[in-house]
Amino acid sequence: MLRNTIHLLRKVKRVNPRYTTRRFVHRTNNNNNNNNNHVRNIINSNNSLLNNQQVSMNYLKRQGGIMSFSSKSGGEKPPPESSIIQSTLEPEAPKWEVMSTGQKIKETSKTGLYLGIAGLVVTCGYLMIRELMPTKLSANSIYSQAIDACKEHPDVTMRLGKPLKAHGHDHGGRREGRRNFVDKDTFVDARGNDVVRIKFDLTGPRGKGTIYAARSSNLSSGQFLYLIFHCVNENRSYALVDNRRPETEEEKQLKIANGLKNLGAVMYGSEQSDDTQRQKMEFGEFFDRIKYMQCDKHGLDDEGDDTCNKIQRRYPAWKFGEGEDARIYVGVVERETMEKLLKQENQIAKQKKAQSGILQ
Repeated sequence: MLRNTIHLLRKVKRVNPRYTTRRFVHRTNNNNNNNNNHVRNIINSNNSLLNNQQVSMNYLKRQGGIMSFSSKSGGEKPPPESSIIQSTLEPEAPKWEVMSTGQKIKETSKTGLYLGIAGLVVTCGYLMIRELMPTKLSANSIYSQAIDACKEHPDVTMRLGKPLKAHGHDHGGRREGRRNFVDKDTFVDARGNDVVRIKFDLTGPRGKGTIYAARSSNLSSGQFLYLIFHCVNENRSYALVDNRRPETEEEKQLKIANGLKNLGAVMYGSEQSDDTQRQKMEFGEFFDRIKYMQCDKHGLDDEGDDTCNKIQRRYPAWKFGEGEDARIYVGVVERETMEKLLKQENQIAKQKKAQSGILQ
């Protein structure tokens, strides 16, 4: 359109030699005036169109859709209309920045912190739900049902009186109440059943007592594996409920053998001794779990030789502990006696562990 305008201007200014006579001067002037008016109208319309295009270009610039072009850019032509529309419709590609080592460490630390907080929240929520949900193996459920059973049992009310108050075990804090933690223990019995047992205190007008309660996964919700009341004033225990089945001979042997193994007990004997063979028969097939030193066998270590010399062929002999604190029991130990001996040695081991903790 600009080319047409320039061409009209050149055509108006150009004078034809045929119209140089005076009789055609007036006609030529009129034609020139008309052409000038027409050119002005065309220029005005072109200016209006250019202004509209400039407004559109400014709007597109504000929207970020196209790039600006200047006439001073060395004669570069603006992009065609199709490229303008395409650049307007298609967004710019994202700009990726390379992170420094410090920024990477910072972002990794923030991610790890957020994951740690999320894991802590999930774990706390799970533990709260597991403790508060009224399942048959939850400590709160066993605790509440044991309290109700004790309040109605005559062996408890006759010795402690009424009303009865139950609370968690006091660990030397001088404050006894329901807010104290109830001692809880979970284990799997020999038959593979989950067992939960608890311990709490019971107080009445006439004295105090301790309640031991347990429930197994093979029992219904309202049943106890056992419910035992220990009266502090009488120093005596009463079995309020006892659904424990009697232990078999194999279970007793396994229990004692595991107890000796956990304490690190060592048996000294001789294959020529009848008492040694008799002691082995007390444990049956589970004797292999116990550490055994054969004194008439060569190649023992220095400690084994020293212990064999001390017992002077009095077989069998049981040794608990090491060094100067070692305790030696000579002779055949029956199963019932061995159970009492295990309790005694467990108490000694607990006292030593507590003393070592204080010294550290």
